Amino acid sequence: VPVSIVTRARGVPHSAMAGRHAVTRFAGRFALGTRQHVALSKIGATQRIVDVGDGQLDVEMQAGLACSEPLSGKRLARALTPAVEMQQRAVAALSAGGAAETLSIHTSGGLTRELSLLAAALETRLPFCGTANPNWFFNLQIEGASAVHAGVDGLLQLQQIRGHSGRTQVAVAASSYHGPPSTSPGSATPFGPKSNQLVYPAPTVLAQDVGEGEPEYHLRMQKEFTAWLDQHADTVGVLLVEPQWGSSVACQPWPPHLLQWYCESAQARGIYILADEIMCGLHRHGNGGVFASTSMGLVLDAYTLGKGLGAGVFPVSAVIFRDGGDKFEAADRGVAQSHTFAGSSALAMVTAAAVLTELTELDAQIDVSARLVQRELIDKLVDVDPSLLLAAHGQGLLWGVVLHNHPSIDVMAALQAECTLRRVRPYYGRPKGTGGAMMISPPLDIEAAELRELCQRLLAAVEATASRL
Repeated sequence: VPVSIVTRARGVPHSAMAGRHAVTRFAGRFALGTRQHVALSKIGATQRIVDVGDGQLDVEMQAGLACSEPLSGKRLARALTPAVEMQQRAVAALSAGGAAETLSIHTSGGLTRELSLLAAALETRLPFCGTANPNWFFNLQIEGASAVHAGVDGLLQLQQIRGHSGRTQVAVAASSYHGPPSTSPGSATPFGPKSNQLVYPAPTVLAQDVGEGEPEYHLRMQKEFTAWLDQHADTVGVLLVEPQWGSSVACQPWPPHLLQWYCESAQARGIYILADEIMCGLHRHGNGGVFASTSMGLVLDAYTLGKGLGAGVFPVSAVIFRDGGDKFEAADRGVAQSHTFAGSSALAMVTAAAVLTELTELDAQIDVSARLVQRELIDKLVDVDPSLLLAAHGQGLLWGVVLHNHPSIDVMAALQAECTLRRVRPYYGRPKGTGGAMMISPPLDIEAAELRELCQRLLAAVEATASRL
């Protein structure tokens, strides 16, 4: 559907509205009973939706679904084809009364042959894998949060294997998110303090004092982090970093030199570093290659991949350990964060291998798209009322806009209303201490014309929100 056309119609087929009651009973991301829509079809950043309340059809642009969909159109079709063909062969074999190739197996029952296909895809695309470094290893999960858990698990075990049994603490940055806050590492603690977690000072836009220059701010953060290390380094086993923050700071990238200093300072004290790249990895950071951290020249201990690894269709995530495989083998250990589906799906693995292949060809296009977002949205936001705009930052195809709190209106609700009027849906968040934020992470192969219109709609929504102040 052309993105400039908005259609509305009644008389939605019963199949589209079936289960309306069930939808209202689903307790998920939003409060139970929240009126939502059903996504019927999509192409690029544009999707056709139906409102479960009134049955109206509409078309809207999705500015980002938290980096979960890296491909669209023909590239997505190519990435999905191997899994579709596997299922077709299996269905044909089963229908004929024969044995079908394994599509999935409980992890206690064995492996699928497609695991070697994914291992080879990782080995050829990651600079720290391969025959030059035979001790790398990886673990598979089904979503980002469990990949982080597996990364923490593996690195804490390496600390134990190497005789550092006192290193049991996990360190996370102030204003960090590594999965649902009720059970995952991260600065949010909805059910009280997490017993084995510490929070370290980090240079987010949220912690910078008014009028404080960037050099002074970075120097202050270095002093605070050094003091933090002096107090806690001996008990910390793993320190988590997001080379580009996700929803907690609305896509703010770390200054590369400062992140390098943080990581090297922690590693010098015996702390392992886990790079959580569930959001910014898979080429989305725009600096070339799979991981943002390796594009910065950082040598870390483990890295997570997720969200788009299964093309947004199959749930799969991974954590890759740069070293220590020989230690795990000698100690007769595996990653304890394992379960029924942690590396079970052949369909997810062939899709992940295909996604890695497709993304390798997109670095140049991502660079062009990043400059378009900078030109059509970020640069133009400087003219927006400064009492509304706190920050606008990002890189590649991961950008965020952070809003100030305002005494007279709920700026987040106002922004959502203005975006709805323009049929555009960014990924909304509310970083602590702000009025709210929106994030932009469209498919990495989005066409320039569609991306330009997306930026124009978002800019108009922010400008209209400012006019309400």
